[in-house]
Amino acid sequence: MHRLPQKIKQLAIPGSIFRSTISKFQEIGEQQKEAIAYWTGTLNQEKGEIRNVIFADSYNEFENEKLFARVPLQTTFQIGKLIHERNEVLFAQIHSHPFEAFHSFTDDNYPISHKLGFLSIIVPFFGKNVSCLTDCKVYEYEGNAK
Repeated sequence: MHRLPQKIKQLAIPGSIFRSTISKFQEIGEQQKEAIAYWTGTLNQEKGEIRNVIFADSYNEFENEKLFARVPLQTTFQIGKLIHERNEVLFAQIHSHPFEAFHSFTDDNYPISHKLGFLSIIVPFFGKNVSCLTDCKVYEYEGNAK
């Protein structure tokens, strides 16, 4: 089991993982539906490296529409089990919105992780014209729904 530091100072996100995530979000967005994915990887002291992406739509119970996406509790457990079996750390939840990127009430109050420092990344316009992380909004969980 990983003992997480108080603060991860550096997180490497390979371009291939970013591009595959955005490509999948664009594909789902063509159906006018939101998408959710999770970035997992390894941790070496205060440096993390994203190694895998888990797409919520690969689970039958996942629900998504234009203005919402929901990962049921049982699916959340399955995702957690997979991360544990890989001996990895969950670093970020990344999801798309149909319009601009912002953190909603639901995003604030119901992240998959309440670990301080957990990242929530919002991809605007279902990923259309998104080519790098600076096109998205990145939020760090600070506790107490902040």
